[in-house]
Amino acid sequence: MMDRIDLRVQVEPVGRIDMARNELGESSQVIRARVIRAREIAADRFSSMGWSLNSQIPARALRTVFQPEKAAMNFLHDELDKEAITARGLHKIIRTAWSFADLHENKTPTMDDVLAAHTMRGKIQA
Repeated sequence: MMDRIDLRVQVEPVGRIDMARNELGESSQVIRARVIRAREIAADRFSSMGWSLNSQIPARALRTVFQPEKAAMNFLHDELDKEAITARGLHKIIRTAWSFADLHENKTPTMDDVLAAHTMRGKIQA
């Protein structure tokens, strides 16, 4: 069942002192603008294919046309070989890595994008 969930993030409770701090990070407006830009990048990439979102990339296209950089793909294949992830998990990680790549305006998912996506699927086994 957990294999069907794209992101698994543990969120720690925030105390009163932390909530009172002025260091809240980026504003919602800044984040919104970045997400809109990332969605535009994805829509442009897929404009000739009939998709507009990374979540719509078929598994076959993830294995052929839309792979992350080679080192990142090798890492994912190693994880698959160790049975740390399933084939479905691999596809979900790659789709999420594309979202990170779009947020960073990278042309293709980097190792950092893949590691971030993998981390959001659960723990990375050393």
